[in-house]
Amino acid sequence: MSSKADHTDHKQNTHTLWQGVRVLVARPHEQGASLSAHLKQLGAEVIQFPTITVEPSPSSQPLKNCFLNLDQYSHVIAISVHAVQYGLDWIDQYWPQLPLKIKWYGVGAKTAQALKNADIPAISSKTGFDSESLLNLPELTDLEHQKVLIMRGVGGRELIKEQLEQRGAIVDYADLYQRTCPSYTVSEINDALIKFSPDILIALSGETLHNLVKISQNKDIAIDHQHAITKKAVLVPSQRVADQARSLGFKEVWVPQELNEQALVDCIESNYCAFNDMS
Repeated sequence: MSSKADHTDHKQNTHTLWQGVRVLVARPHEQGASLSAHLKQLGAEVIQFPTITVEPSPSSQPLKNCFLNLDQYSHVIAISVHAVQYGLDWIDQYWPQLPLKIKWYGVGAKTAQALKNADIPAISSKTGFDSESLLNLPELTDLEHQKVLIMRGVGGRELIKEQLEQRGAIVDYADLYQRTCPSYTVSEINDALIKFSPDILIALSGETLHNLVKISQNKDIAIDHQHAITKKAVLVPSQRVADQARSLGFKEVWVPQELNEQALVDCIESNYCAFNDMS
């Protein structure tokens, strides 16, 4: 009975905490939809304002060769869920059955899960969800003369390739998609950043964050001191992106323990209480 009462109190307190809190979700629309719905259910006011769009790369012979020669790779690393989606589209064109003896990896639990959803056993780090954590996996320690394919978006970080090559691997990129900054009208920017005036920004990549700042600096909108984007609290995915946020001028930067939806919500709740002295 007591447990049920505690649960009810917690639910009421949580709903009270979120009342009137305005959150801007800058993720690509499809990726941000579930989180936005979750936050609304908790009582927050939410606007989806994607600052990054993802499109498949045009077909090219180098990209085609990566998948025609898939059986020559010992390891295939997917950097993101988008990399899994577009990579599987290519694989389906040439491989009715997957080549054997390939080890598959996902950077982060969601990426690994996307591979598993396609019945591909995937390895991911249990200690983190970034490139650095992946590189600590014992399977990637000794790679002398082994071929590695990295499925990613155009222009991603070079860290994994550089580190694996130092360990003896021969590394190829499959640049499967490209990210661009969407165009918004002045009216749309005003609606999102001034009229809505978010308390909290959710930007789960460095590029997403940089694009958000860039959009806010549109010379045709008049963001005053109160509405300056760097005055907002911002949720970012890692300490690396947190450092980027601080260099852009953000003072209130939050980093979740993990990147699953509940961890993002927990991070906002604990930090928002502290930020507003609600403990």
